[in-house]
Formats: sequence, C-alpha cells, structure tokens
Amino acid sequence: MIKNIIIINYLGESLDLELTHPEKTGIYIKSITGLGPGKANINTTDLASDDGSIYNSARATERNIVMTLGFLQIPGITDTIEDARQLTYKYFPRKKPITFYVLTDNRELFTTGYVESNEPDIFSKEETAQISIICPDPNFYALNVPTTVFSGTESVFEFPFENNTVGEETTFIPGISSEKQVIVSSYANLPETGMKGVFYFVALGDNYFDEYVWLSTGYQKIASNRYYYLPDIIFGNIVLAKDRSVWYDGDVEMGVNIRLHFTGQVTNLTIYNTGTRESMSIDTSKLETMTGAGIVAGDDIYIDTNRGNKSVTLLRGGYTYNILNALNKNADWFTLAKGDNVFTYVAQYGSEYVQFSIKNNIAFEGV
Repeated sequence: MIKNIIIINYLGESLDLELTHPEKTGIYIKSITGLGPGKANINTTDLASDDGSIYNSARATERNIVMTLGFLQIPGITDTIEDARQLTYKYFPRKKPITFYVLTDNRELFTTGYVESNEPDIFSKEETAQISIICPDPNFYALNVPTTVFSGTESVFEFPFENNTVGEETTFIPGISSEKQVIVSSYANLPETGMKGVFYFVALGDNYFDEYVWLSTGYQKIASNRYYYLPDIIFGNIVLAKDRSVWYDGDVEMGVNIRLHFTGQVTNLTIYNTGTRESMSIDTSKLETMTGAGIVAGDDIYIDTNRGNKSVTLLRGGYTYNILNALNKNADWFTLAKGDNVFTYVAQYGSEYVQFSIKNNIAFEGV
C-alpha cells in the first residue's frame, strides 16, 4: 500500500503528502494515474505476401503521472482553501523539474519529471487541482544504491550508532538466546528479582563483564568469575575475491558503475560477466600511448555502462582522462538481469593490486 508521496521542487523544497494524515499539509490525494508499468511502442514490419508482421524493435514510452488533489482548510497550515490551492503552484511550478518519491510498504522509489500542467477546478463545490508530470525516463528507481565489493574494503559501519552496550542484548554465550543475555552498568543495577534462566552481565570496566545468573529456586544471584570482552565495533572488512555475485532485484535491466583502484602496476585487465560470457578489457599499451603510462599505483578507473552515460574515465594525480579508446574494440557494456549476475576479473600481471567494486541502481517498471 502507498503510504507517502513526497514532492521536491527545483528549489529543493519538499511537500510530504501522507495519505492517512492529509491534515498535516491541507492537501489530500484523490487519485494518481501513471504509477504502474507504462506503455511500450512495438515496431513491426508488415509482410507483403503473408499474414501478420515481423517484430523489429520495442521501446518504453515516457511516463505521464497525473495527480488529482483536493484541499482542506486547516487553521495555522492552510487557513483557507485558496491557501491550499496556491501551495500547489509552489511545489508544482510549470515547466520546472521535480523529484517524485513514492513510499510503500515494501519499496521506496523515485523518478524525476517536468510539470506539464496544473489545472485547478476553482468554480466547484469541492475545489480540486489536476497536475500532469512528464517523466522522460519511464522507470522508477530505488532510493538505496547497493555496492558489491570484490576486493578492497567493505564498509560495515553505519550511523546512528552508540559505543555503549549497557542495557542492550548480547550474545556472549553461544547457544543461549540473545533475549536471555542482558548487560547492566553496575552491581547496583542488578534487579532484585530476575527472570528464570536470564544471564546478566555486570560491566566491570571498559574491557570485560562479570556474569550473574538467576537460579530457578529462590532467584539467587551468583558470580561465575568469568570475564567476557566487550564486542568490537567493526568499521570495515577487507574483502579479497576475484569473482562475486551481484544480486539484482529490479524489473528493468540496468547498467553498472565499476570502480577500479590500483595499489601497484597492472597489465591488461579484463572483466567478465560469467553468466552471459560478456567481457570488457583495458589495453594498458593503448593507455600508455594516451596518458604516458599504463596502470600504476594510485590510479582509479571508473566505468559507467548505463544507457546515455557510457564512459571510461581515469583519475590520476588529480587529473581526469577520457580513456574510452583504451577499451577493446568489441567490448560489451554490461547490464544486470534480475537475479544473480556473476562477475570476475583477471589481469596479465598484477591482479593482486586491483581493488574492484560494482555499484548499481535498481530500476522498476512501476510502483
């Protein structure tokens, strides 16, 4: 079920239309069309001497989102219906770009478009406005952009965080449910009576805990004289893998953004999609001709295979070079299909100096 529609105008101002609480904005959504998979143009050629036609190609057309909005009179927010109607002029300015977010029970998606029209029905008992948004890109995209690290440092540290486990569940004793392992800050904070079978850990310092347990008879607490180290906060994991699967959950095939960081000299690097047998190679002799050196320590190469943005770029010493001509002549521009997509890479020399990761958007046909 759709929960929120959020509009961000070209000035960065946002309007959050919560479907179950229209009184927060004074604007409610009566209907929206254009959120599902759009139409496709199927191009065919008629047969001169037989029935039917031959398929040539197909393309998805632009998306047209049409919203019908109603207005409420909310003191302090929209004091009059006219105030509510004029809010739509601010957030849906004609000809200007907007970002359209949809939050559902299991997806958070967005698309971008341009306001084609904003037509209010002023002379009616229940005033409304119909807003048309043209989205040149027919797809919706997930808010989160996943990154798959093959070799390099995989980030695992996230905010918000608290470097204090007091009062939190812990799993110091393997085989015991985490709900039955609780940390308290001091002996004084141990409960007078406890739950049967629950282990309480008293924080004795920065590095260890003393364990107490409530017995089934009398709920007496006893010290075990065992010590447990505080859990470490892990900022990142070092990953060393030449091949790895990129899981793609979208509806539409999507290109990828490949980042290659080099810690040493590498010669003739090739990337493969093992499922489709597609490949893309960087010829370091051509790279040397173009930039004065092959792949050396400190280089970063960025490959974008997304439609309309295809590029291969080298970042070296603070300077950016277009190295598209360093690719092999028959290079394949990778796309992700729904499910597992297994990639690997090899180098003629220096593969251990390669740090490789893939980032990809997730595209959906509709909400």
